[in-house]
Parts: sequence; structure tokens; C-alpha cells
Amino acid sequence: MLHTHTLFHNSNLYKIEFSPSGRDVDLHFTDTITGKNIGCIHCSDILGIILETNQYFDYCDPEDGLFPYFAPELTLTQYAEHAEIMLNAGMFLKITAAQITCIEQAMAD
Repeated sequence: MLHTHTLFHNSNLYKIEFSPSGRDVDLHFTDTITGKNIGCIHCSDILGIILETNQYFDYCDPEDGLFPYFAPELTLTQYAEHAEIMLNAGMFLKITAAQITCIEQAMAD
């Protein structure tokens, strides 16, 4: 069964964190306006990762860096036996994993 939906509209990806085993990865997001943590996406048992920067970043400028990275839309597609998340905004990031879970934080004032 195929199911696709969008997560974390107009957010900032501020950290990509691999588990010590390298089999899991967490993507952490903040709100673009407030800078507050809005949650993370946990990818368990990674099956594949594609990252294409398309020479989008200029590391000659010491003030320019990857994070926080504006993510207008992140797509989650759930298949019968695995799931995929995809970010395509300047750079292309696709992670395929046995299970992908979105963990949203409450937006407290």
C-alpha cells in the first residue's frame, strides 16, 4: 500500500544525527519564524541515502553553512515494506529506511 504526505512545511533542518551503529538517523527541525524545535524524523534501519548538493553551498564564505537549511516541504512515502523521505530544495536528500517516524514537539509559547 502506497501512502504519501508532507511533513514540517516551511521549516529549518538544523541537524542530521546518526546513531553510533550508523543504522538509524534523526533529522531535527525548527520553526523558521520562532527558531523553536518543532520535532524530528527518526529513520530506523537505513536501507539507502542519496544526498546531492548540486554545488548549492559556497563554503568559501565563512558565514555560509549547511545548517539551518530551509525545507519548504519534506515528503514521506510509506510503502508496504519500507518508507522514504525526500527533500528537494536546492539540494536533494532521499532516505529509505525500514521505518520512518515523525516525532512532533508541542509548540509552547
